[in-house]
Amino acid sequence: MPPPSALVVGTRIHWNNHCHDKPLVVDDVVAQVQAFCDVAATYAESIIIAVGVPTQLVTSAPDQSDQEAVFNASVREVVDRLVHWSRAPQAAGSAAIRILPMTFWGAFVPALNAIVETAVEAFPHTTHIVLQSLEIKVHCAGIHHLLERLNLDTDLVVGAALPGHDFAPSTDPNYVRELNGRTTPWNTLAIWNLRQLAKIGFLLVGDGIGVPGACASGVEEVSAIAVFQALFPHCSRAKVVAVPGLIWDVENFVDEERRRWQEEKMNSKLDRAARQMLHLGAPAGQVHHLS
Repeated sequence: MPPPSALVVGTRIHWNNHCHDKPLVVDDVVAQVQAFCDVAATYAESIIIAVGVPTQLVTSAPDQSDQEAVFNASVREVVDRLVHWSRAPQAAGSAAIRILPMTFWGAFVPALNAIVETAVEAFPHTTHIVLQSLEIKVHCAGIHHLLERLNLDTDLVVGAALPGHDFAPSTDPNYVRELNGRTTPWNTLAIWNLRQLAKIGFLLVGDGIGVPGACASGVEEVSAIAVFQALFPHCSRAKVVAVPGLIWDVENFVDEERRRWQEEKMNSKLDRAARQMLHLGAPAGQVHHLS
């Protein structure tokens, strides 16, 4: 198990899944991020937070509605307060906090790769990166449970089993399942071998780029794992593991648009991943499910 100095946490805050006709409750958003960092600081040395910044805040946008302008102003206040807080001594215990304001968000992949690159450049001794949603509540014991199952010599990623997974654990270490949108580790909570992940990062096809038909963005883990396993078959195992005591707090979304976005995302994971893989033309990956 690596020491905390070898572990960095990355999370993302974006507004694609929020209703833009009313401002954010700034105090609530800032408090949620601070609470997340307080817990993450108990198991990691550093925390990287990618935050979406509407382009209207850095360009002239006379066509934005009054409601949109009010929403964007609330986003600016969130970003400003987080940056100011992150620079304060002991903002989250002893953890270093980096805020990455991003005007180009894409769908999922640009922020993830920005986090990965920042982790490698800013914390060169780091060997593991935890990609974690703000809504995930997990403590040291849960993170250590995942870390104990990640072998840097053979593994690319180990993720937590979550509601919505097609999770079928086996005691047979040789039993593997085909990788798809419901069997893959999710970046909702996954620990990646950072040195390995940084060789390629997450693929643009994971943002649905070039994929025919309706929106196919997301489930970026599937295409990434499949390509790593094709190129580096001896050191790219993927695992999904049951984690005791983990909470995914998606039932308490205040924003109705956020709840609807979450439900649609979960329901379409299989289809989006399958269409990405068809477009990519790579062989399907494999995943181990462990109790």
